[in-house]
Amino acid sequence: MPVTRPEWFSDFDAWWWPAVGEDVARHVDPVGIDDHTRLHVRCSSSAWRTQVHLLGTSLTVRVNEQLAPTTVITGIVVQAARSQ
Repeated sequence: MPVTRPEWFSDFDAWWWPAVGEDVARHVDPVGIDDHTRLHVRCSSSAWRTQVHLLGTSLTVRVNEQLAPTTVITGIVVQAARSQ
């Protein structure tokens, strides 16, 4: 499924870092939004991929708190680990 980067997405330092915290933000990059308003992310390793899967619901809530009231994501999709 293709992902896009809406206008608000480009300022991800303003919403991503506050939502997920420094540790997660250093290892997980937001990639874009799909047609189902799910946030796609790419992780630095398979361990971080597992972490994001486990934290998916709470991360979704925290991202939505930062994006409200203009945008709501419905979930997080973890893509393959990024190349080092």
